[in-house]
Amino acid sequence: MVLRPAGGQVEGVVLDADRQPAAGATVVLAPEKSRREHARYYRSTTAGQDGRFHFRAVIPGDYVVLAWEDIESGAWRDPDVLEPAESSGARVTVREQGTESVQLRVITEGPPR
Repeated sequence: MVLRPAGGQVEGVVLDADRQPAAGATVVLAPEKSRREHARYYRSTTAGQDGRFHFRAVIPGDYVVLAWEDIESGAWRDPDVLEPAESSGARVTVREQGTESVQLRVITEGPPR
């Protein structure tokens, strides 16, 4: 029998350059570099009309949270997209049954082509 630790939560709000809610932004929870080969650590969602988002049952560990105005689904798994964008995100450490709150600025530039 394998016991898994209880997941944590990451919640927050995405704002645009005018500090208004960035409704519809794609929000991504990406794991630390040593876990990036494993799809189970990535999560994505869409910010609501109020710019808010919520990830539940997140596997404990270190992550970066990013938000894009416009990005293709799954493109954030590409290191050429993710790594240059990391400085625009928020770093979080998710703990068992813990909740982390972040405020993000939406990334408006598209990924490199």
